Amino acid sequence: MQVAENAYIRIHTHPRRFPLANTIDWRARIQHECPDFILVDKPGGVPVHPSLDNSVETCVECVSKVSGDQLTALHRLDVPTHGLLVLGRTPSFTSHFNKLLRERTMSKEYRALVWARPAEGLLVAFPHTVLQIHYAVS
Repeated sequence: MQVAENAYIRIHTHPRRFPLANTIDWRARIQHECPDFILVDKPGGVPVHPSLDNSVETCVECVSKVSGDQLTALHRLDVPTHGLLVLGRTPSFTSHFNKLLRERTMSKEYRALVWARPAEGLLVAFPHTVLQIHYAVS
C-alpha cells in the first residue's frame, strides 16, 4: 500500500479491544427481523458503534456481518449495558424511527436491576445530571 505525500496517518498503538464480540453467536441474539429493521439483544461488554480505534468489534458490525446488511444503530446502549437494540436496515425506516424519537411519539424505557430500592425523589448524578425518580408498578 502506498501512502500519498503529506498524508495524515493515525496509528493506534493501544486500541480499545472488545474480544467478547468475537465469541458471541450474533445470529442467536437476533430477537426479531423484518425488512425494515433488526432487533438484537446486545450483551454487556460490547459497544454499539465503531470508534476511531476499533470499527470491527461492535454490535453493529457483528450483526451486519451475520445478516448480510449494512445496518444503522438507531439508538445507543453503553458498553456495559445489556438490552434490546434496534438496527435499521433501510434509510427510510431509519429516518422514520428518528422522527418518532425526535417528536416524542415513541419513547424508550430503561429498567435496572438493583440490590435495594433507591430513595424516591431527586437524585443528582455525576457530573451535572438531575434525575427525578418515581416508581411505576408493572
